Amino acid sequence: MNAEYKAKKYDERFFEEHREPLTLYKAAKGAFKKYDGPIPTIRELDEEFQKLLQEKRQLYSEYKIARAEMQELLTAKQNVEQFLGKQNLPERDIQKKKDEASL
Repeated sequence: MNAEYKAKKYDERFFEEHREPLTLYKAAKGAFKKYDGPIPTIRELDEEFQKLLQEKRQLYSEYKIARAEMQELLTAKQNVEQFLGKQNLPERDIQKKKDEASL
């Protein structure tokens, strides 16, 4: 498409008829010019993707283990708080009775 556009000596009418693909071409060309270094091949990108996917799977399994451990700890914390709360109730009742008796 770009070659045709050049062959037509950058004809505005041709540009208007093919605005979208020519605009996308210019944007892609600009992005590749900004890219520093050689452009990776599809095989390299696929290898990197597979490596990252494997890493993601490993990290996710570690996350699931840590999350389960956190749930257990939260449950234990709630149990301890509940237990300590019940232990303190009789002391509060005794203090409350003492306060009522002194009135």
